[in-house]
Amino acid sequence: LQRIKLSASDWGRCPRLVQPPTAGDHDEVMLQPDHPLPPYRYVPGQNPHPIKHPDGHAYGRPEPEPDWPDDGAWASCELHRHALDLFNHAYWWEAHEAWEVLWRLAPAESPERKALSGLIQSAAYRLKRAIGNDRAATTLLEKARANLAAAASCGRTVLAVECSALARSLDRDEEPLIRLADAHGP
Repeated sequence: LQRIKLSASDWGRCPRLVQPPTAGDHDEVMLQPDHPLPPYRYVPGQNPHPIKHPDGHAYGRPEPEPDWPDDGAWASCELHRHALDLFNHAYWWEAHEAWEVLWRLAPAESPERKALSGLIQSAAYRLKRAIGNDRAATTLLEKARANLAAAASCGRTVLAVECSALARSLDRDEEPLIRLADAHGP
């Protein structure tokens, strides 16, 4: 396993990745508290690949096999809620992987597939930005915004997420927190 050292200025782009997660880091906003967060945030070149390396936190674990929420009950989809928790706590690689499972189930050209693409690209953008790969981050930010905007054009919320608000918040200095949209909103 090749290790790449990041400078302090690289990590300064995302201070939440500097410290390992602790129990108190996550208590206030966990949507799926029965799904614990991994013991480390995967950063390429910094720690074992979660799936491929024997020391990875998901090594040997089968991929989730969720059902597609046909009734549009995204606010109660366990894998989606867990992916939101992962994203909100800077587990961007892990969030990307969770949403990708749902993306593979999504009907082609559907608003859900566009939103999932945008969420996946948002997670990848945040990770690339944190490790200082600005070129890749810029490309991913543009793609994420385009997919989130396409999803939002079909309605204010898709996947119980306000996609247009997320698209606007992605490149702000503070980390975007994705919340489930009010089920009773417009």
